[in-house]
Amino acid sequence: MTEEMQKQVAVFRFGIIHDLVGGTRLEHGEHEELLREKCDRKWVIPGSHRTRISRGTIILW
Repeated sequence: MTEEMQKQVAVFRFGIIHDLVGGTRLEHGEHEELLREKCDRKWVIPGSHRTRISRGTIILW
């Protein structure tokens, strides 16, 4: 994987998790709701043919 592709993947991943790990305080249940929404959505993932991201993957990021 080229350095440019690594940067694209890192930016993509941060875009997915930023509202889960940022300084915003989430109300009870909002964290799980955000995770569910992100898992249900179709994505254009850099360097991959996949379009979905699992809950476990998001948590690992």
